[in-house]
Amino acid sequence: MRIESVQQIDTHLSRLIFGGLAMLIIAAPWLFGAWEMWWFWIFATGLFAVAALFSFRLLCCGTLGTRHLRSLRPFVGLGGAYAVFLGYAFIRALLADVRLDAERSFLLYLTAGLVTLPILISFTVQQIRLLALLLALNLMALGLYGIVNHWATGNASVMWAPGFPQYQQGHVRATGSYYCPDHFAGILEIGLALGMALCVARDIPRRLKAVALPLVAIALTGIVLSKSRGGGMTVAVLGAAFLAIGFGQYRPALRWRLRGAVLALLVALTVWVMGSSHPYAVRFRHYPWSEIKHSDRGMMIGGALRAWRHAPMWGIGPGQHRHWWAHVATSDDGDQATGRWPTQLNNNFYSYEVHSDWVQLLEEYGVVGLILFGFMMGMSVKLLWDALRREAGDRCRGGWGFTGREDVWAPLAALGVLLAMGFHSLGDFNLQMPATVWTTSALLAIGLALTHREHARKSR
Repeated sequence: MRIESVQQIDTHLSRLIFGGLAMLIIAAPWLFGAWEMWWFWIFATGLFAVAALFSFRLLCCGTLGTRHLRSLRPFVGLGGAYAVFLGYAFIRALLADVRLDAERSFLLYLTAGLVTLPILISFTVQQIRLLALLLALNLMALGLYGIVNHWATGNASVMWAPGFPQYQQGHVRATGSYYCPDHFAGILEIGLALGMALCVARDIPRRLKAVALPLVAIALTGIVLSKSRGGGMTVAVLGAAFLAIGFGQYRPALRWRLRGAVLALLVALTVWVMGSSHPYAVRFRHYPWSEIKHSDRGMMIGGALRAWRHAPMWGIGPGQHRHWWAHVATSDDGDQATGRWPTQLNNNFYSYEVHSDWVQLLEEYGVVGLILFGFMMGMSVKLLWDALRREAGDRCRGGWGFTGREDVWAPLAALGVLLAMGFHSLGDFNLQMPATVWTTSALLAIGLALTHREHARKSR
């Protein structure tokens, strides 16, 4: 086969993979977070189709001699950790009592890998930057839709479907395309982390810098209108994190001035929350924090921990929380023999998901699953953190001038996204929302793909 034909095949495959993956990641948050089961299967099937094209391209690289893939050598350890966790999750899913829910739980982790791998070793630097720009614009559009829909209709509808009544009365809380204001805040937290990274990073492409401030403004506005307490606390945590690590590219004197400005802003926001009569601030002040264990979230987390104690090492099985809920919903201080009722009956709602991704991971996958997942994510954080330290060190040795790298925003954004999702997931289930998982995975892959400059250069 002629060299020109081989190169054309490789180019067409590359464009198909990029276009298909970008379309799926961008469309998913608009279709109710791809949460509804039938929407989930449409997107999962699409991701498998992209994976098939990617596999075919790998075969072509081996048989036809094309060499347009980035080396996986820096990520062998991370890939091995992911393979071990995925193998464990697969075995636990096979042993689960309700196979369909176990399958969906397993597929959330599998499809995250299907999103990550092509970006990590197949996309060129130009494609990665374009994908980041598309994600930024999409997150801005999601935020604008939520803001306009909230102000114009009071969330009477979510896209073409009726919205939830509890979020409509008096324009209470913005929900965007997610039905739920907390999950709307969750997707905007990803946009906020990306926007903040683009704001503080030096020497980045102009088209990325241009979307930074609008993205931050829209994300913050949407989070405020969602009135999500978890979202507000995540904003504070992100602000503190960027205060600590976001200015490593700057000279020490300027770095501390920037930190002072950000700190003053955080203090001003805290004072506003403590004293403002805005409904969002009131939600924080009036929440009965001392009674949190009796809240809906507290009861669901308590029930999940009671279920976990039945199988602490291996968990009750992927996706099985909803099926155990009826057995563990009440507190365990009742006694049928003496006729003593539990102090917590918890029979006024049904829990499909634990409102804590970390507790649900522990409940369903056990201590072993939590350790394997935590080790995998820890390796990701280390790779990203090493990239930031390398950049700061090179800047310092070079007199704080340009190091030749334009993509330090990528590992910074990925760390911010992981922090936002990891923190908010302590008290919510954003990572049970497929679209949020896929967007998070895409930005993580973008950050990892651009952490090693020598491998980035090979794909230019």
